[in-house]
Amino acid sequence: TTQGRQSCIDPVPTCDALCFKVLTGCLMQPAHRCPQRCGHDTGSPSCPPCAEEVTVFCECRSKEFEVVCGDDRERLRESSKCDTVCKEKKSCRRHRCEVTCCPLKKKRPKTATPTTLSLWSSSPGESSLLNHICTELCGKTLSCGSHSCDLACGHFGDCPKCGIMLHERLTCFCGASVHYPPVRCGTVPPSCRQSCTRPRSCPHPCPDFCHQGECPKCVEMVSRSCAGGHGETRLVPCFLAQITCSKKCARELSCGLHLCQQICHIGACGKSSKSDSHVSCGGSCLIRRTCGHPCRMTCHPNTPCPNVTCEDDLTLKCPCERREVRVPCARERRILGPLNPEVLETASGQLRLNCNDECRHHVRVRNFAEALGVVPSNLSQEVRYPPELLDAAGEDLESVVALEQSLEKLVLGQLSRLDSDSDSGPPRGLVHELCSFYGLDSETRGRDPFRRVVVFRNPSRAPPRVPSPLLSEAWVRHDQRAQRMRTLREIRRLWICLEDGGKITEEVLVRTINMYLKAHSGFFTILRKVRDVAPVNSMDVLVEFSSRERMKSACLSLRSRPGVRLRQCHSSEEGNGADDSVTIAIPSSWEYGENSSDNVLPPDASTIARNSYAIPVSWEDEVSEMPLP
Repeated sequence: TTQGRQSCIDPVPTCDALCFKVLTGCLMQPAHRCPQRCGHDTGSPSCPPCAEEVTVFCECRSKEFEVVCGDDRERLRESSKCDTVCKEKKSCRRHRCEVTCCPLKKKRPKTATPTTLSLWSSSPGESSLLNHICTELCGKTLSCGSHSCDLACGHFGDCPKCGIMLHERLTCFCGASVHYPPVRCGTVPPSCRQSCTRPRSCPHPCPDFCHQGECPKCVEMVSRSCAGGHGETRLVPCFLAQITCSKKCARELSCGLHLCQQICHIGACGKSSKSDSHVSCGGSCLIRRTCGHPCRMTCHPNTPCPNVTCEDDLTLKCPCERREVRVPCARERRILGPLNPEVLETASGQLRLNCNDECRHHVRVRNFAEALGVVPSNLSQEVRYPPELLDAAGEDLESVVALEQSLEKLVLGQLSRLDSDSDSGPPRGLVHELCSFYGLDSETRGRDPFRRVVVFRNPSRAPPRVPSPLLSEAWVRHDQRAQRMRTLREIRRLWICLEDGGKITEEVLVRTINMYLKAHSGFFTILRKVRDVAPVNSMDVLVEFSSRERMKSACLSLRSRPGVRLRQCHSSEEGNGADDSVTIAIPSSWEYGENSSDNVLPPDASTIARNSYAIPVSWEDEVSEMPLP
């Protein structure tokens, strides 16, 4: 307005501008300004409270709230608390804070925006270690075992002794020694020098003096029967109610057909309980079938044996007992048909193995020798050991030789029996199998780790004899034969290197080799294909021919082909990959003509000659393997 005031009671003139005074009681610093028009339309000379909305933290700084800036501070603090429980450990490190929206919470949220305000004067968590002091009682059980500690939780050191005084007499178990009241709680009861008179579960008295608590276990030696009822055992501590022995249980199982084969044990036999009757025990049936062999099905006490194929074999010997063969069960042979042409069936249905020409020759030589009163040197039959036994003997030949010497003494009567330990001698399985060739009996006795094999003569059997050859001698022959075969196979093998073989597929590679060796089709085989490193993309192929002569012929035909290199196979390469550094030059002596020498061996064959192995000059193409003497 342009007119001035004429009197003090005239209204204060106003304008159309904003008031813009600093508001009092505002949370924001600097504070908000009044947004009203000059003169305040409300008619009040003072500015109204701030109505702006601002974001504030809760007291533990876990959440944010939207509030009116000018509201009362106390009311804002009450409405701006979250429901998060603190769960921070107190100073005792045992209890946790259960306060909702605790200002001493250590965990902080992510950094808030610059406009986020706080209603609280101090920064939360500044003295959390001091303000989180535990005010609860300790509550730990004291040494007396009856009362708890009443000190403040988190006190230093151990809890003190119980200070409660009892007004009752404290006596020993028999009452001979007494402590009169008052007695401090936790005091150990007195003891006297009288013998303990406390009754026990056994008839033996307690050997200790009068004491508190249970009596010790009774260690008086008594006689008890084992759990399997095999007999009494002496010198057993009295506290052992049940004992076991080392014999088989032999109690009847739930099926009613078999006996328990476990070592004497405590409790029921098998998986089924005693109340179950005629229930399968889970073992093999073993009832004799019509063919004479045991049933191999699972125990079936309530049903007859099923009519299934018998998997057992029958051992047949010829009349002179020189030969023996194993054939399927006679009952099943009628279904499967004869598997061995030398086995014949008699009119009664029995199987019989006839003697061959060698058996008849053996009988004639024996009869002729008996007539002349001499024993021919070739009359004894040479023993053939199974390959598994030969391989086991080769692992520890020295111990096998020592075992053979001991068995020979046992056969000759120089020893009554032989104890073989598997730790210092050959394995137990090898000893059992070798004893069968000597005609001796063997048993495994003792428990691990002291199990041993006991070998002895059985008077009811035929007299024992020393086999010929011995196992050690047979292994030497076997090893020499295997080494000769490896050497003879080596001189028939050839590495063919194709420089571009790595770029083609395996099928194309095989067709390429077959095309190169078309003249020798049917007399070679591809053993191995190895991808070479250098030169790049090359492929080495190991080929074995039926004879050395065919290998030499193939070398002559492949030598002129471009991109093909040849090299000899060595024994070190039989189990490994190809070796690029080993190459050979085909000697001129391999040429076929008038000047060719059949006695020239391929490269590195001098090592074969040094080992005194007889290498044949050539093999027939139809023979894939050289017969050994």
